[in-house]
Amino acid sequence: MKKIISILLCIVVVFALTCCDKSNLKINKAVQLNAKNGLLSNVPEISVIDEISAYKTFSGEFFQKSYDLTKDDSGKNLLVSPLSLYLCLSLLAAGSDGESRVELENAFGTDIEGVKNLSNVLYNRYSQKAYKNSKVNIANSVWLNKTYADFVQNGFLSDATKYFNAQIYSSDFVNDSVQDDVNTWVNHYTEGMIDKILDNVSSDTVAYLINALYLQSSWAEKYNYTIPRTFKNKNSTEKTVEFLSRSSSVYYSSEKAEAFIQPLSDGFCFMGILPKDENSASEYFSNMNWEEIETLFKSACYDYKVITGIPEFKYDYSIDLMDVFESFSLNSISNPYTANFTKLAQIPNGNFYVDNAVQKTAIEVDKNGIKAAAVTKITGSNATSFNPNDPIEIWLDRPFAYLIFDRASVELGDVPIFYGVVENL
Repeated sequence: MKKIISILLCIVVVFALTCCDKSNLKINKAVQLNAKNGLLSNVPEISVIDEISAYKTFSGEFFQKSYDLTKDDSGKNLLVSPLSLYLCLSLLAAGSDGESRVELENAFGTDIEGVKNLSNVLYNRYSQKAYKNSKVNIANSVWLNKTYADFVQNGFLSDATKYFNAQIYSSDFVNDSVQDDVNTWVNHYTEGMIDKILDNVSSDTVAYLINALYLQSSWAEKYNYTIPRTFKNKNSTEKTVEFLSRSSSVYYSSEKAEAFIQPLSDGFCFMGILPKDENSASEYFSNMNWEEIETLFKSACYDYKVITGIPEFKYDYSIDLMDVFESFSLNSISNPYTANFTKLAQIPNGNFYVDNAVQKTAIEVDKNGIKAAAVTKITGSNATSFNPNDPIEIWLDRPFAYLIFDRASVELGDVPIFYGVVENL
């Protein structure tokens, strides 16, 4: 009998000036099998230099694959979160074995033990750090179908708690309306930005693995006004939109793009990336991997006057991740006969696999800040020479890409959180 494992990634990223009230979490029917541990002090501190490098490569590949798969979608802008996908897949990978484990290691670019260690480091950073003008919620949970709970492996539950601080719940998926409890949990950890992720539940679902991420931050320097300017869409139509304009002193450039960085609070940053040739913007986005991002970072030229312009924009986005998984050669995990998650659960006369996957996101940018939200659901049944005295203008007034990242630490470096492409306004 085929059994299903479902993975839900609920990500909310909000860059804004206001704070949200947070109420107590109240789960009605599901029973929590472990206490929320808070800080993960039981994992030894080790170097994750190789793993963070592999994660950055993974993040760029995820962006490229996502753009290539959806670039022909008329009028749609892209927004994906590699961080959330990484954390949720890491939790799943902790229960993998055999061919499925090998495929996941190839996708991550490192072994599963390294993946778990990096996930732990990233979780600890965003759950422990005291932010002055930002707020971060990060949470993981495992929701077990009570019918199959006895078949879930203790080693997986131990790893889920130790490395991911996952809250583990058990519920009757048939009679207890587990979707209400899951949606309550999601609403709580996303500060109400996402109030619902489940509409119904299959009795064949063995478990839900959920990651929730909420990030709130203000611009480091407030924008007090906007400037109307024309944005040229991908289809050559034009629209007048309000732009946020400010001067910067650092200019970034590669062979095919130029960029600027506008800081948010507490180390979070927005990088605007504009292809130099507007006629080949789509080709540039298709090839914009982490190596290109690093080239832009390393090209930093200081003591320039760079006039920057960011349009106000708002959109949502959705992508079917099953095609992304296929492009990562994650083939066995979605095959009911070859999927191997025996380190997660061993069910007599049954097997479970990833049945479908989707990531939904939303973002809003205005003079008050950036608000972005995302929900991901995986269900299983170079520099150019300029005169520094001449101002450089980079207006994102035609198709552009952007990166939201965290200037985390010497070891972690710049951690990519969100990638996006705006082609139509």
